[in-house]
Amino acid sequence: AEWVQRPELIDYLSGHNATKLVLVDAPAGFGKTTLVAQWRASATDCRPFAWVSLDPGDNDPGRLWWHVVCAVQRACPGFRAEDVLGTLRVQVPEFTVTVLPGLVNALAALAAPVVLVLDDYHLITERACHQQLNFLLAHLPPSAQLVLTSRTDPPLRLGRLRAGGQLLDIRADQLRLAPAHVAALVHAVSGVQLNGPDLTDLVARTEGWPAGVYLAALSLRGHPSPHEFIGQFSGDNRFIGDFL
Repeated sequence: AEWVQRPELIDYLSGHNATKLVLVDAPAGFGKTTLVAQWRASATDCRPFAWVSLDPGDNDPGRLWWHVVCAVQRACPGFRAEDVLGTLRVQVPEFTVTVLPGLVNALAALAAPVVLVLDDYHLITERACHQQLNFLLAHLPPSAQLVLTSRTDPPLRLGRLRAGGQLLDIRADQLRLAPAHVAALVHAVSGVQLNGPDLTDLVARTEGWPAGVYLAALSLRGHPSPHEFIGQFSGDNRFIGDFL
């Protein structure tokens, strides 16, 4: 209920469904996962989303691609998952010879397109995983689109994709909350309706950083003087300190 809807960004994402890769790249607390979740839940895009929330254990290629295949299977019942999973069950899988070509062929055979989301891709540091993802992007059929959320630029062939019109970037500047969004979030979280000067001050102090605005709103709950609080709000706020 406290989410601030971002219809302009969701329409932007939905309007670029022909690109191979969507990269949502920004520091912590900028609402990357929230934006993609809102896109997934919106009525503007009817495609199923196969979602993998990554953790450091997914640096193992076998585990990573097992999760990807199972996510697509859950999103697309007609996906031939067993054929691909069988190539992963061998003692030493050959990822670019059998596993990924099988995944590409199974994606190409889908009756309807799918969006594959790898959330928190910055947690993947294994070089082999990056090389395999590059292979997948190079052979990705039109029936699939890959979405990565990350705090840093992943070591993929982004320049080649960008030059070929196959990459859509969403960066921190686009994720910053506008004054209207800041006012809506503060009201939803704290019940405080900010006036013009206080709203302008909070936007300036947070620079539209969604996590900062949210944590400020938490601090405003029940505060006797919102104006005084905003005038003193800074990075040493205890909620901000805990988050950082």
